[in-house]
Amino acid sequence: MAFDIEMIKKVYANMTTRVDKAREIVGRPLTLTEKILYNHLWEGMPSHAFTRGKDYVDFAPDRVACQDATAQMALLQFMHAGKSKVAVPTTVHCDHLIQAKVDAKTDLARAKTQSNEVFEFLSSVSDKYGIGFWKPGAGIIHQVVLENYLKNHSEPEEIEYYLCGPPIMNDAVFKMLDSLGVPSENIAFDDFGG
Repeated sequence: MAFDIEMIKKVYANMTTRVDKAREIVGRPLTLTEKILYNHLWEGMPSHAFTRGKDYVDFAPDRVACQDATAQMALLQFMHAGKSKVAVPTTVHCDHLIQAKVDAKTDLARAKTQSNEVFEFLSSVSDKYGIGFWKPGAGIIHQVVLENYLKNHSEPEEIEYYLCGPPIMNDAVFKMLDSLGVPSENIAFDDFGG
């Protein structure tokens, strides 16, 4: 479930048509976030424009990555949905409840003590529903992706990267991608609040 090439091919096969249709409906160029969201509508092909903060929209994601601080509520809601397992590859990354104050070893030990109940809950729920669990200390999410996926890729500089997040996260990922030799034209992004 972690790597499904057929799912990836399907997403890209539909992307151009769906984004072109969304651009036509909206009547202006789309941001990267809008392109991704219109390409993942539950209904498939876009049929009308959505208004931010007003419309309710159903999506069909092909992967879900949660961080520990927000995964708690997301997993509680999922538990009440009556499903026996997740429908798409899903992971929980325990990296946001670790505060950098002293040094890595001390900070990790403090976080494991202060947030132990949260980490145990996330681990237990992840195990029950087939969700990948990256325990505290596994690393910041982009570093985990680098160490577990990109470092063994034969040509990471040939991949197209799509980022959405706060400026500090995007900056960290830009540095990582630059260290892999990824040209800037292979990186598209939206800054949340940048």
